[in-house]
This record gives sequence, structure tokens and C-alpha cells, in this order.
Amino acid sequence: MEKKTFTILCIDDELLILEIISDYLSDMGYNVLKAANGREGLALFREHHPHAVLVDLRMPQVDGLEVLARVTELSPETPVVVVSGTGNIRDVIEALRTGAWDYIMKPIEDMRMLALAVEKSLERSRLIRENRLYRENLEELVLKRTRELRESEERFRRIAENARDIIARLSIPDTRFEYISPAVSAIFGYDPNDFYEDASLFIRIVSEESKELMQELWSGVQKGLIPPVIEYQVLHSSGTSRWIYQRNVLLKDDAGIPLALECIASDISERKNAETIREELIRDLENKNAELERFTYTVSHDLRSPLVTIKGFIGMLNEDIKTGHFDNVEADIGRISGAADKMNILLSDLLELSRIGRVVGVRETISSAKLAGEAAELLHGRLQERGVRLIIDDNMPDLTGDIPRLREIFQNLLENAVKFMGDREDPLIQVGAVMKDGQPVIFVRDNGVGIQGEYHEKIFGLFNKLDQKAEGTGVGLALVKRIIEVHGGKIWLDSMGLGQGATFYFTIHGEKVPEKRE
Repeated sequence: MEKKTFTILCIDDELLILEIISDYLSDMGYNVLKAANGREGLALFREHHPHAVLVDLRMPQVDGLEVLARVTELSPETPVVVVSGTGNIRDVIEALRTGAWDYIMKPIEDMRMLALAVEKSLERSRLIRENRLYRENLEELVLKRTRELRESEERFRRIAENARDIIARLSIPDTRFEYISPAVSAIFGYDPNDFYEDASLFIRIVSEESKELMQELWSGVQKGLIPPVIEYQVLHSSGTSRWIYQRNVLLKDDAGIPLALECIASDISERKNAETIREELIRDLENKNAELERFTYTVSHDLRSPLVTIKGFIGMLNEDIKTGHFDNVEADIGRISGAADKMNILLSDLLELSRIGRVVGVRETISSAKLAGEAAELLHGRLQERGVRLIIDDNMPDLTGDIPRLREIFQNLLENAVKFMGDREDPLIQVGAVMKDGQPVIFVRDNGVGIQGEYHEKIFGLFNKLDQKAEGTGVGLALVKRIIEVHGGKIWLDSMGLGQGATFYFTIHGEKVPEKRE
């Protein structure tokens, strides 16, 4: 087809889209007329009599449907292709009823679809004109056009065979695939023949989350209605999940009975994965912002408290010295020193937390049982003072990482267990490991006061203290969580509630199950 002999009239009030479509068709060799509204478009149509018209639906004054009706009335043989982004199935039906030859949804993800629609429309228009002109030579014309149609079909088949997207046609009366392109092998992991032999294979590979959508789709097909675009998930033959973006066209006979469903299906898994990653990053950023807000609050509140204490007792100290109450001086100095110590502890904890993930030590492999024992030695006085019985399982996995940091995990968890042992007469802490989903999971379990379910996540937050009167700054468990995450693991809590004790579980990336130790 010599494209320079064809003139295409493009009508769209969105000037950027008008320029993009016009430039694309010009690059393909067509003569292009441009109109920014329906009134201007009809004037150009009457003056130049273009071979085809591309028109948007939603335009001020004279809309696309009115343009479509007027062009069809003036020249029934001139193809009109609607290019619109309304996404409303009623608009599609109304446009097709009014005389549209084809309907393309905005945004146009593949401009080849636009070119294909134009070529098909021009080809059809040419056949209609020639059929009218050469009716008396019908037999010769039919033979000629049959040959041309076969060549045209072969040309479109070659396009379909080499397309990255799945192009398919499903016969509705007998639920049979008349055609499905080779791209199905890459996207679904099945040979086209698998679908020719059993069309129900498609329904079977649709994921459970999308089956209801497919049932609604098929119900609509039976009634002659179908959305132009759908998104759904399928299971690839390898077992992986794929996201599919599918464009649909429902073909009917003169009585309006559905005959076939033609569709183009694209693999959009990468886009969906990117969206998921983006959402995760947004949630992570929100969490970090919340943590930053708590950090700001602590700096402005918790650090100010000892400063207020220091300032107040300096005033009292000054007053006692002036008035000669030297017996109060030592007590004033003691309170000032205590407030300074509190501030120093809080600043040390904050500094320690800020170093996690920023200052990385040498990675070494060590027995987690040995680390737990070393942490217990550091807490020997507290354990003995409280009368805690500590049981450490020797057969625990080896851990690889920054050993001082890994030791801090056990030290903080043991210290936390001692701190919240309550008034138990038989305080007990157990350190061991279990297998979950084929992965070793280390636990630190106590029979202390326990934690209610609504606080199982909150306790890992920065400066979150369930008991404001308890010793410490509320940084310990946040520190543990940060260390574990830097080592590629995760931590969670299991507790049946108050008085039921608590068990902290955690994993570290690269855990190795040791041979049975005698």
C-alpha cells in the first residue's frame, strides 16, 4: 500500500496527543491533516475528503460522536477510528453503533496498534469501494480479493507470530481457540497446541485471586458485554506468578450474538513488581519518618528532663552555699551527678543505635550457644541477684556476622527478660533453637510478666517503653531489631498475654545448623 496516496484527518483537542499521532503517521508516509476540535475537523473533511479519520470522543462544542455521525452520513465509505481514553464501555458501544470502524484506548502503549488499525481500516475501505465499482465482475474480483486477503492475513499473521504480546482469538459458541500466538510460550510457559487441544487450560492457570474476575468476564461475554481492558494474574508453568494486561474486542453477528473474543495480552509483571517495591520503599520511608519524629521528641523531651534537673539543683546549690546550708550541698551535687549520668546513658544508647549498619565489623562465624554464654557472663551479677535459672541449649546454629553486635542481641534479650521477670518465685530463661519452614530459628524464652498482643510490634519501636517506670531508655529492643535486620534477619515476639511469659524469636541470614554436639 503506497501510504503517500492516503490522507488521514486527525481530530483531538489534546494538542500533545494530536502532535504525537500526526507525527507518527507522517513518519509512516501518510499525508496528515490536523484539527484541534470537532468543528474545525468537519470543515477540513468537507474541503479535503480524507481517506480516513481518527477522532477523540470528548471534545468541547462538537464532540467525537457528532463528528462520527456527520462523517458517516457524508461518506459512509470513509473509515473513522475512535481514539479515546474515556475507558467507558458505553462510549465504546455508542461509538461502534454510530459507525466507528475501530476503537483504540488511550494511552496507546504500542503505536503499532494504531498503525494496524489505520491499515486495516484503509484496506477495508478500499475493498468496499472496489466492491461497489466492480460488482459486475464479481467472480474475478472475489478471486483477486481472496488472494489479497490471504496475503493480508499472512502479513498480519507474521506480525502476530513475531509480537512480544499474546494475540488470540477465541470462538465463543464452541469455546475454542481459533488462534493463539507463539508469545504464549514465553508469557504462560505453555505451547500454543496446549490451548488448541484444551481451551480450559487458560482458566486453570488463572491465579485464585483472579478467578472471580475471569468468571465475571466470561459471564459478560455471554451477554455480549466485555471491558476493553483487564488486569489479572496467571501461574506460569514454572510455578511463578505473572501479571497480565489484556485488551479485548468482542465480535458479534448481525443479530448481536457474540461470535468471538479477540484479545492482546501483555506481561506487565516487571511493572507490577516495580510498583510493589515502590510501595515497600514508601512504607519503609514512612516508618523511618515516624522513627525520626520519635527521635526528635526524645531529644527535645528526655534530654531536656535531666538538663532541667541539673539547672534546678545548681540554683539550689548556689542558694545553699549563700545561706551556709553546707549540709545540703552534698545532696544537691549527688542529684546533679545522677541527672548527668542519666543523660550520658541516653546519649550513649542513641550513639550506639546510630552506628548500627554504618560501622560494620569483621564478619566471622561463631556458635550462637557460645555467644549466649558470653552474654550471660556479662549479666552474671543481675542473673544471680534475681535468682534466675538460665538454660542454654548447646545444639544451636552457628551465626556469621559482626560478633560484638551479635553478642549484643543476646545480651539485650537476656537483660530484657530479667528486667520483666516480675515477682516469679521460680524465674527461668531458656535459650535455644527450633526449625521453622526448614530454617533454624533462635529463641529466648522467659516465664515473666508477658506482653499483651497489641504491643507485640510496638515494643520494637525506638523509645517505646510499656512501663514508663522501668529502668532503661527504651532503646534496647530497637537496637536488637536494627542489628538483626542489618544481618539480613528478622525478629518477632510470641506471648499469650500478661503473666504468661514471652518468647523472642529471631533469624540471621547465613545460619548453619551444626552437627549434633556431644
